[in-house]
Amino acid sequence: MQRFGRGYHIRKRFRSVKLLQIRRNISVLNETSNALNTVQSKVNDAFKILRGRYCVAEALAVLKNLDGISRAVPHLLIHRGDFVSTFCYVIMAQESHCHQNFLVMFCLV
Repeated sequence: MQRFGRGYHIRKRFRSVKLLQIRRNISVLNETSNALNTVQSKVNDAFKILRGRYCVAEALAVLKNLDGISRAVPHLLIHRGDFVSTFCYVIMAQESHCHQNFLVMFCLV
């Protein structure tokens, strides 16, 4: 009976030590993280570029960046879905009017 009791206490102590180590690692990472390096700030910067003036190459680079982010962290772009769909629709509508926009759409597909 004592053997099972000792095993239980050792396992319980080991788990708590591991959890404390994980908590310390998380707190260290939170302290060292930079606010400008977060995914949310990268998404905000990308949408600032798309809402402002941009060239075709810039828009293509931003859309590729957003594509990669949407695959890794899709929930960040849910609230901006209307803007992205409208933006892509406008580019497709201008496709017949401007050859550069046609190239952008061709590269995205």
